[in-house]
Order: sequence, then C-alpha cells, then structure tokens
Amino acid sequence: FTHEVCEGDVRELIDVLNPLGLQEKRAVLIKQMSEAYLRGNWENVSELPGIGTYGMDSHSIFCKGNWKSVNPTDKKLRKYKEFLASKCSGLKVRRNEVKDV
Repeated sequence: FTHEVCEGDVRELIDVLNPLGLQEKRAVLIKQMSEAYLRGNWENVSELPGIGTYGMDSHSIFCKGNWKSVNPTDKKLRKYKEFLASKCSGLKVRRNEVKDV
C-alpha cells in the first residue's frame, strides 16, 4: 500500500479521505509519511511526517509490544492498555513452556 500511495495521484487519496474532513492536509501528510518511510532514513517513528503522540503511542503498543512503558493520552489506547494489563496480570509463562502451534 505504501508504494501505491507514493506513486499514486494525491487527488485520489483526497477523494478517499473526503468523508473524514481535512482531506487535503491528510492526503499530503500520508504521502509524505509514506515516502519518508520507504526511504528508510529514520530511526524513530516520531521522525516521520504527521506522526504525533497518538502515532508514537500506537507504534509502541502495537508494533514494538512496549505497552507497559507507554502512558497514552488517547482514551481508546488507555482502554486497550488496561485490557492488556488485565489479561496479562498473573500470567507467568516460561519461554520453554510455550510451544509453536
């Protein structure tokens, strides 16, 4: 998908984003972020255009699995962190006990 965004016409992206509002700004940021991501000259997700606190927190939780060290301000991310904490509390599994399925 990232390659298609970079190579595609930003007007198509604007049409898709229209129902969300601020479609022009969002389309430009998505295109810039996709191009920067593909160039790969970034070390932290916060260096990508358009990535703010929500994006950084989401990346830490969903991509890196660092949900314990993140204190999200977004209420849905906080709820998800609470869910993870409730599911993981008291769960102690040693690595050699986990088998591939």
